[in-house]
Amino acid sequence: MVDVFRNPEATPEIAADAVAVGAKVLWLQTGIINEEAARIGEEGGLDVVMGICIHDTSERLEEAS
Repeated sequence: MVDVFRNPEATPEIAADAVAVGAKVLWLQTGIINEEAARIGEEGGLDVVMGICIHDTSERLEEAS
């Protein structure tokens, strides 16, 4: 998984790098949304999550189980 804490403008290049290294997931953190990065990731076979904090999501999933 590539977990991104960068400005949205930087994410298309990061998405391409994530595809190139064989990552499975591209996760853009809270407030980071870039449709081009999502397209690059999805076309490269990645699951893409945008604008969501992975820590908060993990905590919610733990509480639900």
